[in-house]
Amino acid sequence: MISKDGHSQGQDSLDALLDAAVDAIILVDRRGIVLRFNPAAQRLFGLTERDILGKNVSELMPEPDHSRHDRYIKRYLDGGQPAIIGAGREITGLHASGATLPLHLSVGEIKGGGEARFVGIIRDLSAEKETESVVRELERHLAHADRLVVLGEITAGIAHEINQPLTAIAAFADAGARLLNQDAPEAKEELETVCRRISEQARRAGDVVSRLRGMSRRSEASKSTEDLGALLNTVLHLFEHELTQNG
Repeated sequence: MISKDGHSQGQDSLDALLDAAVDAIILVDRRGIVLRFNPAAQRLFGLTERDILGKNVSELMPEPDHSRHDRYIKRYLDGGQPAIIGAGREITGLHASGATLPLHLSVGEIKGGGEARFVGIIRDLSAEKETESVVRELERHLAHADRLVVLGEITAGIAHEINQPLTAIAAFADAGARLLNQDAPEAKEELETVCRRISEQARRAGDVVSRLRGMSRRSEASKSTEDLGALLNTVLHLFEHELTQNG
């Protein structure tokens, strides 16, 4: 038999433990009625202990958990498999302001002393979730930066591939203009050669554009069988100038 003094000392120790705890601690009975609500829980949910004592702990949950909570407890007390008793999981809590809170909840059953009671230890995950969000955003920016670098390299290759035939076309056009002003018999034959080379260089530029359009179509969200060797040759051809410069 425990004396009243012993019970009082035990209660004082429990109160001191609850007051000093960094994590939110909530004690409920088998019906889910809140029996204790420590200071950390009060700060977390924006409620005083007086606000919540005697009310169902589901008041601290948004839908759909708010409506389902009593069924969870009843299923466990009826011998069903516990979804969270003795384990932990991430949940969403409801602040007094109406804002939702990312939380980690661990629930244990207190046995003995008659009616079953449950204690929930709750940790605020807001800072962790914010950090994860920042990390994801940084990863997104890094991925974008990487794509810009690759795009710059591809653009340089494209510019070189197209500039070569365009430069040749300009040179042949100048030569053709000079030949037009000549009366020599061989000028006509040379002019035909120049025109043929202009046509060849124009087709070369067109081939570059066609390859790029083909690569663009392959980048769309569709699956098809492709010749790996042909794809590699296309990419290497675009980067030929940079590869030559870099040895």
